[in-house]
Amino acid sequence: MDPERDPRARIAAYLHSHKVEEILQGLLAELLFAKPAEPRAFLIERLERAKAAGGRPLLDAHDLEAMHSMMDPTGAGTVTAAQANAALATALGGARAAEAVAAAAAAAAGGAHPLASKDPAAARLDKAEFVRVVGDVLIRAAPNCELKSLADADDAV
Repeated sequence: MDPERDPRARIAAYLHSHKVEEILQGLLAELLFAKPAEPRAFLIERLERAKAAGGRPLLDAHDLEAMHSMMDPTGAGTVTAAQANAALATALGGARAAEAVAAAAAAAAGGAHPLASKDPAAARLDKAEFVRVVGDVLIRAAPNCELKSLADADDAV
């Protein structure tokens, strides 16, 4: 059947062109991460926030600091790059996260990026570095995002 006449192909093209699956995956990841008492109100708030943010990432520096703290229950002050990559895979979807990490590594000086470490279980990130590198990957994954850092997002609000 002609792809232009195939309703499934048209639906798939629509969903892909508007990044609907990525948006829903991100919302679901945030919902499961936060586990709010009122999921519907939480999702509405996140969608309103996304609309107001335009092309900026849905998570801000404060969210990433909270995420780091949750991944560091012993209070050691660091998490592994593997933990950061798992968080990104949950938030963005595995393939999209891997592409964004690869893009961040390619843009990094000398191609060295903490999340692209050969041994992500050994690479450690303190809270500030976690916010910086995870924020960088989220910005690279955000379509039409013109920010260079999450600090720019704070300044734009």
